[in-house]
Order: sequence, then C-alpha cells, then structure tokens
Amino acid sequence: MRRRIHVAEIRFSGPLAVLLAVAAGLAVTGAFHEDGLADTFDGIGAAANDRDRALEIMRDSRLGTYGTVALLMALGIRVAALSSLAPSTVGVALVAGHGLSRFSSVAVMQTGSYVPETGVATEVSKRLGVVGVSVVLLTGAALVASLAAYLSPLAAILALAGLVAGHVLMRLYFEPRLGGYTGDTLGAVQQASEIGLYLGLAAWA
Repeated sequence: MRRRIHVAEIRFSGPLAVLLAVAAGLAVTGAFHEDGLADTFDGIGAAANDRDRALEIMRDSRLGTYGTVALLMALGIRVAALSSLAPSTVGVALVAGHGLSRFSSVAVMQTGSYVPETGVATEVSKRLGVVGVSVVLLTGAALVASLAAYLSPLAAILALAGLVAGHVLMRLYFEPRLGGYTGDTLGAVQQASEIGLYLGLAAWA
C-alpha cells in the first residue's frame, strides 16, 4: 500500500534548510539590503578615487562585476556560517542576525554624515529622536540577552564582536571614499554586520 506523504511530514536539514531559510529572507525583504551591498561594491570598486563617479555608478540599476562577486561571497559565507551551527541554534541566530544587523544600520545614521545621492534629503538622512533611539537600544539589548540565555553568554559576546567587526570594517571601506553614507551603504553595513554575527557564532560553535 502506497504511503501518503503530508506536507507537515516533510523535513529538511543541514545546508538545504539554511539555503531555504536564506531564500525566504530574500523573498520577504526583496533583497533590499543585498542590492545596497552590490551597488556599494560596484561604485567604490569601479571608481574608488572619484566620489561623484562612484555615486553615479551606485545609482545605476545594472549589476557589475564588483557587485556580483560581493553578493555571491556574502550569500556563500552566510550560508556556510549558518550551516556550521547546530540545527537547534539556527533559528535564534537568524532572528538575532536580522534584528541586530538593522540596529547596526541605524547606528550609521545616528553617527555618520549623509551623502545626498540625488541632491535632496531622503528618509535615510534623518536621525532618530530620543524615543526612536530608546526603542532601538531596548530591542537590541533584548536580542543580545536572548542569545546569552538561549545559547550562552560567550556565544552572545562572540556574536556581538563579529557584528561590530563587520560594522567597522564596512564603514572603513566606504566612508573615506564617499565622505559619509548613502542608502546603499546602509544596506552594505547591514549585510556585513549580519555576516559578522554569524561568523562569531560559528567561532563559538
């Protein structure tokens, strides 16, 4: 007698499960931050010493060699790092990675100088008020505390260290060349911070 297989009985594990989780994240966000990462590397890679030319390239919707390589490497490292974790920890890693990496982008907006891409100010040029900053800080603290409680304090420390490293390294890459941040570079910071967090957790695992 042929056995019926229900959708609820289907299980995936290992790299396949991670790939599906990453793909779901891309579908939900529309690869918004990944696009910013690719545009940042395209612009600075092709015109590192010419800010105006770099900004022009970043506004171009076409994907170049630098952006393609950066995007493929970012996705590959993300999947590899998550795949190195125990299956029971991947879910909490994804929640913390998505949340804290966006906190990292907000930190750029609060501390950096906005570089107009179109000659006018945009939403990404505005700094948060006291209430907004308080909400972001409390949310970030809750996510770090969750990592410490669910995994271990050491895991939380290493994850946070990786996130900070990704944040700092990405800013060192684009800020000296552009003189500040743009909407695209906020996406690049988010991506670098998220990957850094996963690498920190991979080092703990």
